[in-house]
Amino acid sequence: MNSRAQEAYNAAKLGAVLADYGYTCQRLVDDYNGADILAIPSGGTGDILRIQLKGEFTIAQKYVGKNLHIAFPKRDMPHRERPIIAWYLFDHDEVLRRVEEDPTINWLNTKSWNSSTHKSWNTGWSATVERLLDGYRLHEVCYDQRNTTEKAGLM
Repeated sequence: MNSRAQEAYNAAKLGAVLADYGYTCQRLVDDYNGADILAIPSGGTGDILRIQLKGEFTIAQKYVGKNLHIAFPKRDMPHRERPIIAWYLFDHDEVLRRVEEDPTINWLNTKSWNSSTHKSWNTGWSATVERLLDGYRLHEVCYDQRNTTEKAGLM
């Protein structure tokens, strides 16, 4: 799958997960102030989430102050062809504040963060990332196909 097809696939998968949380998703043709997707709460109650879709955990200076959430899939192995086992959705600036306040994390003191014009940090899965994202994990998305279709009345 090329990167454009992968993004469309991930957007559809995320939309299905967010539907279980009462959101309908609208994929944007062009990034709107950093957002790839708008997640609109059903019934008109609650805030619209502006989501930047990523392939892995990412924080970036260009997203600061834009009221963005970052969504990414966790896979059973770090290859984009591997099955998605969970989705994470987090408020970018809130997690960045956690990084800034945690003395055990030195990501923002690295040469790549301080000297790059892109100023982003993306990393594979680690205990640090897991600790940072505690509470931001959406429900499991790898279902037993047979049980899912039976529950939906399709078998």
